[in-house]
Amino acid sequence: MPGPLLLLLPALLACKKEEPPAALVRDLGAGFQAVAAGGDFTCALDDDGAVSCWGADDVGQVSGAPTESGFLQITAGADFACVRATDGALTCWGQDADGQSTPVGSAVLSMSAGVDHACAVQADGPVNCWGSAAEGATIPPNDRYDLVSAGDGYSCAVTRGGELRCWGLEASQPTADVLDPPRGDDWQALDAGLDLACGIDGDDVVSCWGDGASAYPGELDEGEQWADVSLGLGDSPELCGTLVSGGAFCAGLDAEGEELPSGIAQVSAGGGHGCALADSGQLYCWPLSDDTAAADGPS
Repeated sequence: MPGPLLLLLPALLACKKEEPPAALVRDLGAGFQAVAAGGDFTCALDDDGAVSCWGADDVGQVSGAPTESGFLQITAGADFACVRATDGALTCWGQDADGQSTPVGSAVLSMSAGVDHACAVQADGPVNCWGSAAEGATIPPNDRYDLVSAGDGYSCAVTRGGELRCWGLEASQPTADVLDPPRGDDWQALDAGLDLACGIDGDDVVSCWGDGASAYPGELDEGEQWADVSLGLGDSPELCGTLVSGGAFCAGLDAEGEELPSGIAQVSAGGGHGCALADSGQLYCWPLSDDTAAADGPS
């Protein structure tokens, strides 16, 4: 007959304290100045303006990155990315089935990549767009703009008068209410997701419009002041942003009970992951799905 200790062994093993789950947020090192989370890949610029990409590479969104340095800005879409050089010239790589990796224009001030199109603000104010034009996403209203964001079949921009403009999609589509942004003339930041867009007004208040907008930004306490916002291109929008207080917020991390370090300068939401860049140049990424490669960092 087994001794009493052997009889108790299964119960003792069952009561053994479980190891805590591994932290989602990964520290990918220092020396970065910008990050862009794409559909299932990520790209970043180091202090020399050189590009590093990691994650899925089925259409060259990682291996096709330029090898030069000196770039100032980077943006990532579903499966392509673009960088802006010091002279405003653009270079794009990855998926090009709809011409999304064939940029238009020069002397660019800022740019944004969406699902299958991209847009850029020219130095004199007009917006140029390229890529899939099936829903009018690449045909902006005639105006002068300060910034632009490309989504899924639509785009939104802030005019030099501080007003929001959105275009694309068909008015009959169920998600076309994303084309009806809030009024006002002091908008200072925005981001366009799949069928939801969010912007920040002159009082540092974030507002969202489009499909499911009433749920955002319900995760935050009222009165929180935002500096920037990022939604990503995932099926479920991952509301992230930097705060005027110097903090940062991401709904997916918050739901997991994790927080980002202090001193975050930029947050970028992707298809199933996110990344954050600290003032110090330290880069952090985290997965929000089973596919973790886009959060693992450069090899």
